[in-house]
Amino acid sequence: MRMFLRKLMPGQNIEPHVDAWIPEDQHWRRFQVPLQTHPSVMMRWPDDGVEEHLEVGWLYEVRFDRTHEVVNPSSIERIHIQVDQMGATI
Repeated sequence: MRMFLRKLMPGQNIEPHVDAWIPEDQHWRRFQVPLQTHPSVMMRWPDDGVEEHLEVGWLYEVRFDRTHEVVNPSSIERIHIQVDQMGATI
């Protein structure tokens, strides 16, 4: 398992991408816990037609193996704890 503190500055976006560097045979799962965000900050999976605002204090499993992006049009930083679990069995 590894854990990161992720910060996205006001007005900054993460372009659509797939985290292909994670080996499929390692059974990775990714979780995020928002610590600071704004209702206008969205995580999107454009190929799947999904757009979600991840609310503070909740634990989310996010699909890193699908095309995804983050948009932060707000004037505040988006700060999340990201946890990558290797060898996930559930």
